[in-house]
Amino acid sequence: MQEVPVGFKWFAGGLFDGLLADGVSVPLDKTGLYDEAVFRLDGGQWCWDPPLAAPAPDAPPAMSQGYVTYGVCVRSFRLGGACLDALARIVAATPASTIRFIGAVSEDWPLRRDIRSRMHAQGVGAGRVFFDPFVPHAAYLEWLARIDVVLDAIHGGGGLSLLDPLWMGVPVVTLAGEWAGARQGASVLVALGLHQWVCDDEAGFRATAVTLPSDQAVLAEHRQTLRIRIRNSPLVDGRRLALQIEKICTQLKADSASIAAAPDAKARTRAHAQWALNAWLAWPRRLELPTPAAGAT
Repeated sequence: MQEVPVGFKWFAGGLFDGLLADGVSVPLDKTGLYDEAVFRLDGGQWCWDPPLAAPAPDAPPAMSQGYVTYGVCVRSFRLGGACLDALARIVAATPASTIRFIGAVSEDWPLRRDIRSRMHAQGVGAGRVFFDPFVPHAAYLEWLARIDVVLDAIHGGGGLSLLDPLWMGVPVVTLAGEWAGARQGASVLVALGLHQWVCDDEAGFRATAVTLPSDQAVLAEHRQTLRIRIRNSPLVDGRRLALQIEKICTQLKADSASIAAAPDAKARTRAHAQWALNAWLAWPRRLELPTPAAGAT
């Protein structure tokens, strides 16, 4: 039994009455995929405090090294086979490039072997693939200075974690999937006006990742301007987010008054079910039935 009349969750659904999202993480035409009522926050569902002691962005390493360095900083459980194959094709299509993974993957030897095997299948030698361990946040920001482009995981990528590379001036390429958890990167980038790094399919994801670092002058410009873009974005305006959530909570409290006033557990369950049904019916939905074959009766 719920300890509160109505509960909602941020970012991901499941066993809650409401889901806090935005128009990118849960587009209007995807509302019907969720049992929860979806509350979309204007300006994006994210709020972030930039690290105060972050070093100033350096020039892209490709300018001094002569080759592109890709970085992968999502948690290792997101690195499924399809994602690793896509990453391998990107590195293979970028001459002399290297790729660096950071985090738990450095100590996950079966996963490391799988990554090297998939890279080898695309013609990428072991000397172009590196694994770096967890480091304190300050050292992690320095690690990002060694990266030209960060590649998000496909089918379920990063969210707030992508703001660290962006703050260090490192572009991020993401693939917008079908569900909210696979659209977090898209949500962050669109809130920053960086639609061009959000891809709709794997082919676009690979093409963008290969093309983006090919112009070093553009990379250098991003290095100097991404931090300004974040400072001027709604993502660092905590008041914007708090006011919207406060308004949602006030409305939920009013709408759930019948649940709170129910005299016993059975009545509360009935009132809660009615509230959930009303919330579900409030959104336009379309029922698609199969088309009968010609001549069928």
